[in-house]
Amino acid sequence: MNLKAYQVADIVSGNVEGDDQISIDHLSKIEDGQKGSLSFLGNPKYNKHLYTSNSSIVLVKDDYVLESPVSKTLIRVKDPNESFSKLLSLFGDNVSVKNGIHKNSNIHESVKVHNGVYFGPFSVCEKNSVIGKNVKIHSQVFIGENVKIGSNVKIQNNVSIFEGVELEDFVFCGPGVTFTNVFLPRSEFPVKNKTKQYKKTVVKKFASIGANTTIICGNKIN
Repeated sequence: MNLKAYQVADIVSGNVEGDDQISIDHLSKIEDGQKGSLSFLGNPKYNKHLYTSNSSIVLVKDDYVLESPVSKTLIRVKDPNESFSKLLSLFGDNVSVKNGIHKNSNIHESVKVHNGVYFGPFSVCEKNSVIGKNVKIHSQVFIGENVKIGSNVKIQNNVSIFEGVELEDFVFCGPGVTFTNVFLPRSEFPVKNKTKQYKKTVVKKFASIGANTTIICGNKIN
């Protein structure tokens, strides 16, 4: 995963101080920071490392006062520890990057799949859905027809995403999340023009949904 400073700031609701176009592709401890890494300063005893670290970006508390100028880019946040934890959840797959479509998954030929996508075993994606770049879809995930999934989305095991749902970039879905698409589902009586009855649900950029959550359709989730 590669992020620019302004994108990181959006994720952690911070303010960039320095080059907002500088990129990072991994996380590190501040004392081990190298070019291309992001670190955080959460404990005053590590203050000295802010001035010696080679990290490209460092998260600092919004009221932190510099003892001397630094060349690295800072992102000022309310809680550096909490913000770093949020980034860890996004970068969690980078330790062992998974790509490709497992032989036991079932992806309809009309599905548009972009680069860097992973489909785990026994996952299903039905026709005319769109899967963005670097999406990680783990085992036993069901994706219905006409679903839109943005880039850098992580979908854990046993998630069900039905028609009418859109996940924007950098969304995280924990294990067992279920999306609904009608308020009053029926099985005994056939429903005509069922697509018109689907209530659209949009999960906005950077949103995270915890394990075993059921999403009522027709909502926007930030």
